Amino acid sequence: GYILVLGLFSTSLLMKHVLVQVQLREEAIVMPITSATLAFTKEVKNKMQTKNDTLSLKVIKNNVNATFPLKLIKGTHPLIDSSSSKKNSTLVVVWGDVRSSEQAWETLYRQVLDVHHADLALIVQRPPTNTNHHRKQPSLYDRAKYVWEYPDFGDRWDQVIDMIGSSQDHLNWRDFAKIGYIALGGSIVVPKGSGAIIYSLRWFAQNALEPLLPFYDRFVFTRIDHLYFCADPPLETLPKGSIYVPIGADWSGVSDRHVICDREDVMKVLNVLPPIVEHPAKHMDFKNAQAHNTETLLKFAWKREGVFDRVKRYPRNMAITAVSTDTTRWKKAVIPGFGPAHGL
Repeated sequence: GYILVLGLFSTSLLMKHVLVQVQLREEAIVMPITSATLAFTKEVKNKMQTKNDTLSLKVIKNNVNATFPLKLIKGTHPLIDSSSSKKNSTLVVVWGDVRSSEQAWETLYRQVLDVHHADLALIVQRPPTNTNHHRKQPSLYDRAKYVWEYPDFGDRWDQVIDMIGSSQDHLNWRDFAKIGYIALGGSIVVPKGSGAIIYSLRWFAQNALEPLLPFYDRFVFTRIDHLYFCADPPLETLPKGSIYVPIGADWSGVSDRHVICDREDVMKVLNVLPPIVEHPAKHMDFKNAQAHNTETLLKFAWKREGVFDRVKRYPRNMAITAVSTDTTRWKKAVIPGFGPAHGL
């Protein structure tokens, strides 16, 4: 098959309720995954080792709040993962609707995962269950160490944002969205754009990754439809303490497509929507931004979080790709003079 490189066009904790089960001899304890849980399990593990016993810890269900849509379908907690003696210290997180092709994903494995000696986590839309959908499960699922899925919300991503919380002032996040053109587009509130989707996925990631933070030093957040022309810069060449973003696709803000950061900065890098939902009135000065898109909103949020001044750039080594069956809110994969008869 063929893929079409679209270039630099932009498409553009409730997980605290996830349960873990600790099995100790004949007894079982069920609790939320929190920092306190991790401390508890470490203490139990140490005690178990002195008794020559075993500890089994695994994510088993997300059933405390049935309305929260993110579901873990693959993954073993690092605390007890015995699959290998040497653990990777970098986690690459890929999110969004599963699109593009195996040709592009192979470059992700070779030019990003292998270069960084990294584990892979997916936060992806659940594939359709209708009988007309025959797409083979992508190799991404096989390569990933962790997989979370969410349903297709269509144009109701506003319902996801409502899950984050409620306003503590006289405005609502919808008031903010309406001044931002496409910055929070992608729902019935502002149909055009994809900002509501992009930054809801970051909220998903905040919740999904919180229990994993103690086990990885560096994190890479990237799109699922990138094709990498050459390797990401080795992490040993990127001193800690900075946020690394490829040059280009800023659109008066900062590119939202690929970022490398330290564990200590993960929650700040991802923290776009929650403060806006809680205090929309405090964010209405976004209307003074040079432009109102996902890139300027990310710059706005990173300034608020105190990380924008630590952003450093490196040459872009990737481009967005698509196949003819992919859906997108921005660009349709079309090559003049070619079509389905050519496998495109």
